[in-house]
Amino acid sequence: MARLDDWRHVASGAATDKLLKRLYYQADGAYVRQQVDIFNGERRLLAWRVRSDAAAAPEWRASTDGGAGNDSGSSADSGPVMVATTTGMPVAAARLFATLPQGWQPWTRVARWPPAGEVGDGGSDGNGARGNADGNGNNGSNGINGINGINGRPAPLIRLAVTLPQAAAGGEVLRLFVAGTVVASSGAAMRSVEACTGRACASAADVQDVSLTLHAGAREVAVTVRPLAFSAPDDERYRHLRLAGGKLVWRALAGGASMPSPAPSSVRLFDRYGAPLWDDGAPTEAASNAGLAPLLGVGPEHASSVAGMLARLPAAGEPVTATLTLDLPLQALSQRILDCVGMRQGRWTGAGAGFGCAGRQAVPAGRRAGLVILDTDTGDVLAAAGAGGGAVNAANWAEVRDHDRTNPARSALRLPALQHDGGAHQSPGSTFKVISALGLEMAARKDPQLDALLGGLPLPAINALARQRGFGFETGAPTYPQEPRRARITNYREQGLDRRAQDGRLGLAQALTYSLNTWFAWTGELSDRSLFGRPDGGTPGVQALDADALDGVRPIVAAAHRLGFELPVRLDGGLLPVDFDWRNWDALLATPAHIDTIHTRHELRQMAIGLRMQVTPLHMALASAAVGQGKLVVPRLLLELDGKAGKVPAMAPTGVRLDRIRAGMKGVVDAGTGAGAFGGPALAAVRRGLYGKTGTAPTGDDTATVWFTGWLEPGTLPGQAHRLAFAAFVSHSDSTGGGHAAPVVAAVLSTLAAQKPEQRGK
Repeated sequence: MARLDDWRHVASGAATDKLLKRLYYQADGAYVRQQVDIFNGERRLLAWRVRSDAAAAPEWRASTDGGAGNDSGSSADSGPVMVATTTGMPVAAARLFATLPQGWQPWTRVARWPPAGEVGDGGSDGNGARGNADGNGNNGSNGINGINGINGRPAPLIRLAVTLPQAAAGGEVLRLFVAGTVVASSGAAMRSVEACTGRACASAADVQDVSLTLHAGAREVAVTVRPLAFSAPDDERYRHLRLAGGKLVWRALAGGASMPSPAPSSVRLFDRYGAPLWDDGAPTEAASNAGLAPLLGVGPEHASSVAGMLARLPAAGEPVTATLTLDLPLQALSQRILDCVGMRQGRWTGAGAGFGCAGRQAVPAGRRAGLVILDTDTGDVLAAAGAGGGAVNAANWAEVRDHDRTNPARSALRLPALQHDGGAHQSPGSTFKVISALGLEMAARKDPQLDALLGGLPLPAINALARQRGFGFETGAPTYPQEPRRARITNYREQGLDRRAQDGRLGLAQALTYSLNTWFAWTGELSDRSLFGRPDGGTPGVQALDADALDGVRPIVAAAHRLGFELPVRLDGGLLPVDFDWRNWDALLATPAHIDTIHTRHELRQMAIGLRMQVTPLHMALASAAVGQGKLVVPRLLLELDGKAGKVPAMAPTGVRLDRIRAGMKGVVDAGTGAGAFGGPALAAVRRGLYGKTGTAPTGDDTATVWFTGWLEPGTLPGQAHRLAFAAFVSHSDSTGGGHAAPVVAAVLSTLAAQKPEQRGK
């Protein structure tokens, strides 16, 4: 019998009898009680899951002690009370994790907590709902379904137990992932690792990765777990009951407007050659294998996907047919190579009859990778591969969706090729020197001295110029400036620049070929009019009131703006209506590239070498495309919509001298920082038409985000009619852009070069 202390203030009478009858015998009362159960079930959290490879694992049972401490008059040895469970999780539970957990089966969660009188350690914290009311119809504010700590009673301990199919031999290991605090075990020795990584964690121990090493002869294994005190503010929009001012209130839901509209199953998507990508409300098997589910849509509820976006058109509900610019075989190849070489740092062996990956390594935690290949004549995105966000499929859709709602930037639904999280692992490093070079060429049109520097001066002349103008720059020094107590820019392996001179001269081409940090830091200062040409002082922290207000003062930033930095990139090819309902994180909306605010001269130098900014492979591929094509390429992913073909947009000329930049990028591949990745006979033919730039952006702990970008001249590959631009990145790398990112592109190009005509498109 449950404790009735909390009910004594309820007056008996006709009004109370009528209300109780409605609550317990009528449909609307049943709905209210269901909402009470949902509210109480979400005021604390205890959930668990087993490894995904434990397919034959027996089911874990949840129970609580039904006798100890029970003062309701029942027997002290009444035995355990089984606890109702569900596979559904509160949306806010996703906030316990910074990234989507991988390698586990779906969650099981305690769905209904036993009433306080049924558990020995049970209780409520005063935030639970109860199904009683006074005669005036007012809601009570304390709960009977047991939340932590009412009247000093702690939360109930839950016993999770599994019966083994046979007695343990001893030493076998069971893994359990638990949202809750594991306080004891039986039948096994327990070891736990803290695993709570998200914003909702009061402690890293709120989630535990538990390893249970079985005792010999054990027939049952059990762990005792204390639930988490939990609130789910993100879920309130979907719940009638909520707390307001310390009281429980009932609110009507807002017309369902917050629920996503499902994409119609009649949406059909094809690649540029007519291969099916999406049909019957799901991606095709070939598209899923090519890593396209996050882009095209996991299922009909994936509202930010391409299919979900097309559902917003006025004709939603009618058949919608769209052709994308993607080349499915090239996309599939790019995805497999990105997984092998980028994520696993393996060696691609697929140039020939079969595809394979040798020497693959374990993937470091947090690593992401992306690759974009585009046609510079049309702006068509031919491949957009991404990895590291986690598995996305129909089986784990609910968890993926919840994580996307609570942490959209780090969602597994983001495609690293096109969208970034704004974090420290998205800086392009020295690949940004391509953009810096464009900015320097812009400034050189009005500065003969800078123009001479870009063209190449003898080393003594460069050093004399630096001394004359008071700058602490020397070609033989590994750092700039050289004062030991000042923030400095350092060259790779702390090398000087003298050995990189060509015929005793050093200019933009050599600085790009060998990625000379100190040269770019210094020339970036010389080009920036906010510094007034002086080695100290100036106004490096000047801020723009309008987005492009400083473009006339800061040419490197101006070059970035011309390439689309700070603006979202729409990939619909102009086919969506002018008044289309664009939303954050839509698949056809690439994340803006962003340069962090500059406050100091050192931060200005850092910008010149590609630090303190966030980009995607799409942005860096567009930078290479601008240099190779001589025009500002406008990308698109949507080729045709309901029979209407998109038009190739007019592309403005870059408007600056490009031969010195092109020479530097050719040198990267032939003799510079990328030469090691493109050597050997397999790439001999490709090398002739290949231009590139490597990048390595340190992120701490001896790791970096590494990059490669460049382009391939038309005709380099058999049947290649147009110039191809590309960019690849890998985060959390212990290597360099030339050692880790360039091999991704090299593997793609070598495979394409080795294909026979009859293999193309396969």
